[in-house]
Amino acid sequence: MSKKHNQKFRQKQREGANLEKQKAGAFEFVQKINFILAKIREANVGMMETTPSKDPKKMAITRVLFPEDGGVITYFDGVELPVKGFCYGETVETVNEVKKTGMGFLRGFFVGMEHNKVKMILFVLLFRKQFLTIFFDLLERLDRRMQRVRQKPERYCLCAREIYRVFNLMMIWYPAWKIILEDLRNIICMVLEYDDAYRYPFQDVIPEFNKDAGKKDIVKELKRVLDIEFKWDHRTGVVRKLGRIKKLMFLLGFQKKLKEATKRFFLELDLDRIKLDEADRFHAKFKWGYNWDHKDGYNPERHTYEEKEEKKEEKI
Repeated sequence: MSKKHNQKFRQKQREGANLEKQKAGAFEFVQKINFILAKIREANVGMMETTPSKDPKKMAITRVLFPEDGGVITYFDGVELPVKGFCYGETVETVNEVKKTGMGFLRGFFVGMEHNKVKMILFVLLFRKQFLTIFFDLLERLDRRMQRVRQKPERYCLCAREIYRVFNLMMIWYPAWKIILEDLRNIICMVLEYDDAYRYPFQDVIPEFNKDAGKKDIVKELKRVLDIEFKWDHRTGVVRKLGRIKKLMFLLGFQKKLKEATKRFFLELDLDRIKLDEADRFHAKFKWGYNWDHKDGYNPERHTYEEKEEKKEEKI
């Protein structure tokens, strides 16, 4: 090996070492800024949502990795298994804002239907174009609201990447719906990526979907899966929201093409790419109010399992 070649090799090594030092220094600086902001803000939060659990010992981010096969992996101090994603505060707040606005629209529609179901159905049928125009406009605005913080598709977690993949196929299968499907894809994927209070239960329940049953009756099968969710999920607010979605499923009976598209979407999903892995399950169990082990005797207030005492027969 020539002297000139050796010099170039050593120079590259030095440049690589300097780059690593710069990265470490930059990350340390961000951590300090995050700590300062959390100390001076009333909400006690910095730039990043850095708490994977309720344990105060597990707050500091130690490293963030970008695997070649996609996604983002975040390690926390004192926690062996990493979290998928990087919960930057501004992005989390934006996603929450979009999610609440969408749920508010759904709640308003459902309240109207509760008062008079027949009138609400007639309204949707008679003013379908106007209703859809309002709905599509809302989705477009919500998607645009997230444009600045939207994640690169290859950096979504595996679960969100699978949803993204199927939506892309849907845009090919239903080109007339391309814009609305793109908006839905972006919103749903961002919610799954940045709100693990929704993602973990979604990953836990959706693998229960039976594709053979879905082929026969997609509405009946989706309702069955939601019933499983209601059995395992004890969070009142979430159950109420999902209950509204379940009650609105009857509308698919009035839209044959939409019903067919819904079936095609769920049948295409690779459920193995959705389900919880070891790291997901570890961090999911810090989320109170959900029966992660699917066992009897779950107490959502204590997040524990209580054994039923067997009555002992008295000997005479």
